[in-house]
Amino acid sequence: MLAAVTIKYGVSLHPNWFRFVDAAARWPDASQSLLAVGDRALLSNVAPSWLAGAVRATTNEAYVALSAVLTAGALTLPLLVSARTRGRSFAQLYFLVIAGGALAPVLLMWVGGYDAILACGLVIGAMCRSRWIGALGWLVAAITHSAVAIPAFLAWAAFILINESVRGDRRSVFAASMRLRLPLGALILGCVAIRLVTDIWGGSTDRLALFRAIPFSAIVESYAASWPWVLISGLGITWVLLLWPHVRRVRGTRVFTALAAGIVLLTPLIAVDQTRVTALILLPLTLAWIDSVASQVPDDEFRPVSRWMLAPALLVPIPVVWMGVSYWPHGL
Repeated sequence: MLAAVTIKYGVSLHPNWFRFVDAAARWPDASQSLLAVGDRALLSNVAPSWLAGAVRATTNEAYVALSAVLTAGALTLPLLVSARTRGRSFAQLYFLVIAGGALAPVLLMWVGGYDAILACGLVIGAMCRSRWIGALGWLVAAITHSAVAIPAFLAWAAFILINESVRGDRRSVFAASMRLRLPLGALILGCVAIRLVTDIWGGSTDRLALFRAIPFSAIVESYAASWPWVLISGLGITWVLLLWPHVRRVRGTRVFTALAAGIVLLTPLIAVDQTRVTALILLPLTLAWIDSVASQVPDDEFRPVSRWMLAPALLVPIPVVWMGVSYWPHGL
């Protein structure tokens, strides 16, 4: 899978990766690094610098190598986590969604940034059977990028609770809500922790204030100019997968479709990096839906879906839209 998406989309470095290298060299205090000097908003996304500093990957070569490993790990981690607990359908559906979706080009376009660590945290939070390890994933996600982790958690939790409520069993809804307490607490702890750290550094930033600094009319104009690509890139070929009878009949597909459509339509109106933020917010929700499909559709029934959708997933390019500009793989 990793080779397929790399060939399809190519690889490039985050424009400000060198700022994270400089912060890693000053680990653990990044208050005097280029993150603070060049763009103080990045101080709240210091997680990759902390990790690189902790493992002493403070040279350009070492940092880029570590970032490449994290990116590869973020893309393959769901398969590793699901190897023993999920069936073959999970792996097949995940491959189709990733190869034909926006997460792979987003992660591969910004190697060296903080998206890979964020994605790893979201995957662990959404998929790990252990409550404590899952909570650790949400803690990492919140520390890495709380503005994305919060809506990602809300969408994931809504999917779980609505699915349980559809069964009509109040006890199962209550039990699910109880299971969400620990992840929620970890999420809140991560958000508070990174805010306290950046307060100490004198560089706390409010992402909503950052968004408000850009005229809303400019965001709307960029959305209007590129809305077909924004909508397509939101779920990629998953839009088509949702039409297959075997997938459509799964309990939870309608809930996923409604939640995903809302995220795809609304997120680009508050995020200047439209596709990137949308893809990351959708990750836990999508993994929960894939898990639901894999648990209800036998491997032999899903095989025809996988066979027919393989070519589109590998060949159809998915754009990444940033402030109205569409970036295509290999400069298409």
